[in-house]
Amino acid sequence: MPNAAALEMVRINSLPAIGDDQDNGFHIFYGFDAPLEKDAQQVGKDRAKENHRNDYGAGTIWESQDFKSTWSEASLKLFRDCEEMNDHCYESIIKANKTDNILFENEEVVVQRYQELLDKPFFHETTASAIRFPSYAPLLDAQRLWLFRAFALAEARESKGLADLLDQDFVFWRKVMADSKLLITRMVAVNAIKRNLAAGWIIYVNHQSEMILPSAWQVPFTHAELSSRKVLAGEWQYVAGLINEGYENISSNETRFEKIMKTIVAPLFQPQDSMNRHATYLLALAKESERELNEIQLNVSSAQKLADKAFDPNNLGWINYIYNGMGKILLNLGFSQYTEYIKKAHDLEGIRRLHILAIQLRASRSLNKMQKRISTSMLRNPYDEKPFLWDQMNRKLIFDARGDKEKYYEIPL
Repeated sequence: MPNAAALEMVRINSLPAIGDDQDNGFHIFYGFDAPLEKDAQQVGKDRAKENHRNDYGAGTIWESQDFKSTWSEASLKLFRDCEEMNDHCYESIIKANKTDNILFENEEVVVQRYQELLDKPFFHETTASAIRFPSYAPLLDAQRLWLFRAFALAEARESKGLADLLDQDFVFWRKVMADSKLLITRMVAVNAIKRNLAAGWIIYVNHQSEMILPSAWQVPFTHAELSSRKVLAGEWQYVAGLINEGYENISSNETRFEKIMKTIVAPLFQPQDSMNRHATYLLALAKESERELNEIQLNVSSAQKLADKAFDPNNLGWINYIYNGMGKILLNLGFSQYTEYIKKAHDLEGIRRLHILAIQLRASRSLNKMQKRISTSMLRNPYDEKPFLWDQMNRKLIFDARGDKEKYYEIPL
């Protein structure tokens, strides 16, 4: 029988969309890699329906198109130069714009599809117990093409159009942050938001006097955007589907000997108990993720404590593993993986503040007494409310992040 935590996960995954299906950006998002002559929204809808057939990878072959496959070597090199939004990328794009009318073949079609995605008023990810994942590379490549247009607007000194373009992109990915139900979707949004900020910063460095700060940048990330409740509920549903599918396959194909062995070892793997305990752990993790950023202490140790409460609430040690031992061991193996993804999302507020502060410092036209100005700023590290770090030797503003392997997020001034 499902426990209270499992029922809460089911409830979250059953929440309805806030608008009409045709206005849901998820469908274009899910079908974005479809061939350019196809309707991405319809492809996304068809793929979502197929997931609900619970066939785990069976069914039709999904058509996917890398729209860069027809590009010239010069275009590909230019695109590779912009893996990161930095000065080199900016200079390469601007230089190319001066000599070529068309930098990338089929750019208009790709950007039009991306525009249609951004125009959707809401994002509601539909999940299923069985799900297949499309290629998200074309979607993130399209965002790069979108941001290249921001570079062109900056060069043309169209400050209002530039701010609107960055705003529309930033607002959409914040919607995805708030309503994604799978970690991969949420991480696509996290990376897109960081790229938007990086592109805006490079534009500001090169066109300080012309740039209007995008309004969406100035709004702190909300509780709903930083909460991991929805995405952990979606992950629970996905794992629950895998557990049920594996158990049902064993049940339907077992021999007489296997039936006897199953009876003997049945206490070692109980699907419902596994799902219940997984739900208990993920719900506790979700609640932890919703605390104020300066109160959160998410790490392997704290995650282990939450896992212990879920998988061995009575502190029975090895005795606890007599019943559903296999299920508890399997779920315990990946208990800490979620914390890293949660921290990556939380880092966005610090990265957002860091960019705003960097712009304010540049606007003063003087880099003297930098440490004092950073110390007195209201824009601080959200995890401890202390001033951001300043590397005087390398003239870098630094955020001591928690989710990136490199740990430090830096902006050179």
